[in-house]
Amino acid sequence: MEFEIGKDRNLIKKSARELFVKEEALENTRDIYWQSGGYDQKIWKKMVGLGYAGLCIPEKYMGQEGDFFDAVLVMEEIGRHAVEVPFFEASALCAGLLEELGDEKQKKAVLKKTAAKGGICTLALMEDAADFSEINIATEYAAQGDEFILNGRKIFVPYAAQADHLIVCARQRGSVGRDGLAFFLLPADAQGVSITPMPTIGAKKYCELVLDGVALSQDSALGREADGYTVLRGVMAKGAVLKAAEMLGGTQAALEMTAKYAKERKQFDRAIGSFQVVQHKLVEMLTQIDGLRNLVYRAAWKIDQGMPFLADAGMAKIKANETYNEVCYDAMVLHGAYGWTMEMDIGVYLVKAKDLENCCGNNAYHERVIAQEYEAEAARLAGRAG
Repeated sequence: MEFEIGKDRNLIKKSARELFVKEEALENTRDIYWQSGGYDQKIWKKMVGLGYAGLCIPEKYMGQEGDFFDAVLVMEEIGRHAVEVPFFEASALCAGLLEELGDEKQKKAVLKKTAAKGGICTLALMEDAADFSEINIATEYAAQGDEFILNGRKIFVPYAAQADHLIVCARQRGSVGRDGLAFFLLPADAQGVSITPMPTIGAKKYCELVLDGVALSQDSALGREADGYTVLRGVMAKGAVLKAAEMLGGTQAALEMTAKYAKERKQFDRAIGSFQVVQHKLVEMLTQIDGLRNLVYRAAWKIDQGMPFLADAGMAKIKANETYNEVCYDAMVLHGAYGWTMEMDIGVYLVKAKDLENCCGNNAYHERVIAQEYEAEAARLAGRAG
């Protein structure tokens, strides 16, 4: 297992950081927050021009053909600078899903537009149950002649109002549990699709998506023969690793700005960073962050190696949920009362921590997945021993 970041990957990471610093991404995100959400169109346009939008897309679709670890490093820098761009949704998650399940027509329609023009494709997954369990998906599809008819409601769909295409997870009418799950690719402006913004505590623009008798052609289905349940678990796990990487970058930024503040802020004629209790708190934060980095990089490495990764992804996301919130809270305390406000940089990260906690699975969801994976492994080993 190789954790050292090579020269090419360091260049990807360094170039992204330089772009975000030059364009003052953090200040832009603060502005977006006060404007009730959206994304940083200027930075996204520049990311498209530099090839980041097509980083994980094959060359034949005008992409850079990078691997999953490359996307993880970009997500880490996005988190470090609190950037609001649709890289995760369009260039990583949906691009990966299309590459796995899509046919040539579907890939050309979406992947080329994403890589070359920054077109946005987003995944509509969460529903009213909001517990991230695949078996609770209620949006239905039914075959009707040469078409599929979709009905249902999705919530917290990122960038749906700005998207060109949507990927919707639905179940076959009459199916229950793990059976009958499938994915459909449809234009965001398809007849019967209603999109309504949902206010949240963060800067990202989330929407409610209502599907009322949406008629789709047969070729809108992604991977007709695929096991939708298995694919969905994989999608959630890869998304969890990417979001954990974003949270890793955020924790590093929170630590660095707090250490800097501790050197400058004075009490009793001394910098507060000279007090042992503050030093101990900063060391605790660093220790938690290094543990998170190990879990994120290990999960990303396993994905690129084609190894089982669901449990590793779950552990990375659980650790990220806990570490990001704890580090930001401690950082806010060390900043004092102003740390609560969005005017202070740490306030932006504190809001981010709460926003990202439930993205691609909360702790309860990933704890179930980890338990299931280890139970399956135990059963496999027991069978081999028998």
